Amino acid sequence: MSIYKPKGSPYYHYDFWRRGRRYCGSTECGDRREAERIERDERERVRAEEVAEARRPVFMAPDVTRSTQTASTLLTPREAAARLRCSYKQLARLRLSGALKYVQVGLTERRPRWRVSEADLEEFIARHTRRDTPPVTNPTPRRRRGVAKQETSVSGFAARLSALAVERPSR
Repeated sequence: MSIYKPKGSPYYHYDFWRRGRRYCGSTECGDRREAERIERDERERVRAEEVAEARRPVFMAPDVTRSTQTASTLLTPREAAARLRCSYKQLARLRLSGALKYVQVGLTERRPRWRVSEADLEEFIARHTRRDTPPVTNPTPRRRRGVAKQETSVSGFAARLSALAVERPSR
């Protein structure tokens, strides 16, 4: 039994591990025997959940007549990446962004297993196929090269400035 009373608390708490998972909580009672009974009930509840989980069917066989995808048309992520000639990480990013459809075949949430159907891969390729012709837009102006063919009037400006200085009387 793993019953203890935390410092400053009037209630007993339970704390135990079952198949690598920790279960802990307050019994909300101040009597040790009552707390032990609550812990025993909690352990039994956890055991009953495990038994019910074990009896539940892990995999339901699909109806073969209604299935549109067979195991031969599903590609592993590495095979799909090889067909697209990209890395596994890039394919995973495409899947997470929603650009590539996939089928989840794993039952765990922590490490999901997924496959890509050949039809979805072909659809992705068709959606992302681009033509080689550039879009029709206004051509960008070309950069001019060479010497500027503009006449400079710096000397004329200097001459006008000196003429104005001569016309003005000095104060």
